[in-house]
Amino acid sequence: MKLRVTLLVLLAALALAGVPRAARAQANTAETLTEASRLYDDLQVERAVVLLRRVLSPSSPFEVSREQRVEAYVYLGASLAILGQRDSAVTYFRAALERDPFADLDPARFTARERAAFAEARQRTLAVGSRPLPARRFDPRTEQVPIVFVSTQPATVRVEVRSLGDTTGVVLFDRESEGVREVAWNGTVDGAPVAAGRYAIVVRASNAAGDTDSSSFAFTIAHDHEALEDTLPDFHDGELLAERWPASAANRDLGRGLALAGIALVIPTLGSGHLDETGHPLARVAALGAASGGVFAFVQRRRHPVNTGAIAINNARRVQRAAHNAEVARRNAARLAAMRIVIIPEATGP
Repeated sequence: MKLRVTLLVLLAALALAGVPRAARAQANTAETLTEASRLYDDLQVERAVVLLRRVLSPSSPFEVSREQRVEAYVYLGASLAILGQRDSAVTYFRAALERDPFADLDPARFTARERAAFAEARQRTLAVGSRPLPARRFDPRTEQVPIVFVSTQPATVRVEVRSLGDTTGVVLFDRESEGVREVAWNGTVDGAPVAAGRYAIVVRASNAAGDTDSSSFAFTIAHDHEALEDTLPDFHDGELLAERWPASAANRDLGRGLALAGIALVIPTLGSGHLDETGHPLARVAALGAASGGVFAFVQRRRHPVNTGAIAINNARRVQRAAHNAEVARRNAARLAAMRIVIIPEATGP
């Protein structure tokens, strides 16, 4: 069994060895670019040009990312510059800059002829851009986020942070600039942390010739803080005591007084015996007092319909709830003050 496995491995290795290196490199875009770069380094630029054109062809069966497309344009421009096709080299270098204004040629890798063609492409192309923000969590009170942008030519450059859908935002830079620059943003608007949501870094430029260019990339802002508490709502009518006596309260007090007076008059006549003559005057006095009390209560209710006792109880409950809500608001404010801003990058297209 072990011998059989060994033989299969050897056969597979021999099969791969029999496939031309250039053909294997076509398996995907990354391998094609790697092979083209190798051919370029070996000064086999004609063969490199064939592979690079294949990567950039609309009929390529493989997906080509934005970064891969820029790399292909750069190497194609450099290869054509070596072959003496300067105009074509400038055209492809311009295509690279239009897709990535940060593109550049390393003097340690590219010749003076190639760099001269690239410099001409830059002079003929106004392109601006900014580097996408990496995922990050930071404190807006003490930290700042670096935003790197570039302009290929001298131009008036304006850099803003905008909420998606808005036409204006926080201006971070607005003056003459060329090349790569960096500004910082602390994640605030008018001194307060920005609201959570989707935003964009927008870069716009215009030069003396009237050329313009712009670029933007989107990202998401999230807030990281302890969970906030909810305050209690105001009391509604059904939760509070009635603060005015109902119209029937006066009639009820009068009726109660008269009923007590009637009872006082009836009591001496109840039972098998009869109270002596001294009991009847006392009963009449009690009945008169009860009736007078009912009348007095009736008059007071009509003259003073406000229930002061209920008002005092309701006010005490309101004060207690307001104090509770104030404490909740204080705790929430402390949590928001310690909030961290989280930057979530969004994927960019090819």
